[in-house]
Formats: sequence, structure tokens, C-alpha cells
Amino acid sequence: MTDHSKNTAFLHQCALSWQILPLSFIVGGILALGMISAPVVFKSLPLTSAGPLMATIFSRFENVLVALWIMLSIGAFLEVVVRKRQGTMHQAPNPLARPVVRFSFYILLSIALFYSTFVVSPELRALQHAGIHRLSSSVLGQHFEQLHHLSETLYKTMFMFAVVLLGTLPFSFVIDTSATAEEQTFLASQELA
Repeated sequence: MTDHSKNTAFLHQCALSWQILPLSFIVGGILALGMISAPVVFKSLPLTSAGPLMATIFSRFENVLVALWIMLSIGAFLEVVVRKRQGTMHQAPNPLARPVVRFSFYILLSIALFYSTFVVSPELRALQHAGIHRLSSSVLGQHFEQLHHLSETLYKTMFMFAVVLLGTLPFSFVIDTSATAEEQTFLASQELA
């Protein structure tokens, strides 16, 4: 194996790892918090205690999401580097795994993540600090309910795009299994030995 192909293989493994790990944590985190923790907390505690607790948990999770997004971005960049080296920038065995489709999902995931983290959540926290909650009959209470619903929708959207990106990742690379003449000679000599 030549140094160039070893380097490309290493970058390929890095690109996969740096995408699998953050996408898995995004999917798992959203499932754990949204489908497991939140319902239990809201059934176990009074609304005045459960709301601030979950707000704190989601605030911390959003910090983790931003770090995971950085990792995912590095992995996506490495994927582009590998594809350029292999000359497979516009190829994929599965239509959903084509670079332009995966990049679109990545952009949509990024928009949902950043809009939720830097627009919706701070406004929800501000309303909550002002004593407004979901069941308030005031105009601000209704606004809180709309923002909460939007936040849930954004998290479901992030979950969906992360699942699609994770599911198409194994199909996103065209693996070049052809060996160079030098590699074929080396393999032949190993077989004879």
C-alpha cells in the first residue's frame, strides 16, 4: 500500500468516526431527554419545579450539541477530502448517500440546531425566569406554549436528519478496492512466501 493510499484510508476512517460518534450522541441524547427524561420529570414533579429542571438539562445538552456539531463538521470536511482524493466527489452507491443530498441534510440539521440553541431556547428561558409557563392563560403563556412546540419540532427535526445522516453514512463512500501495480506486486510476493 502506498503512503498516499494509507493516508487516504486513515482519513476515511477518521471521517467515518468523526461523523458516527456525534450523530450517535445526537440521536441518543434526543431520545434520552425528549422521550425518557422529560415525561418522567413532568409526571413526578410539580410544573413549577419540572420546568426549570428540564430547562437546565436542555441548556447543558445544547452546549453538548454545539460541540458535537463541531465534531460532525470536521468529519464532513474529512469526507470531502477523501472524496476529492479518490475522485468520487459525485458518486455514491445509494442516491440518499450522494454528497449533495448528505450536505443538504447536514445544512438542515445545522439550521435546526442553531435556531433552537441560539434563538428559541434563550427566549423560552427568559419567559421562564419571568414566571411564565406553558399552562398560563396570558398572552405570554400562549407565546411560551408556541415556542415550546417549536422547540419540540426542532428537536424532532434534528433527530430525523441525524438518523438519516447516520443511516446513509455507510453508503456514502465509494471504496476503491483496486490495488496499484506496486501493491499487486507486493501482494503477489506475500502469497508466494
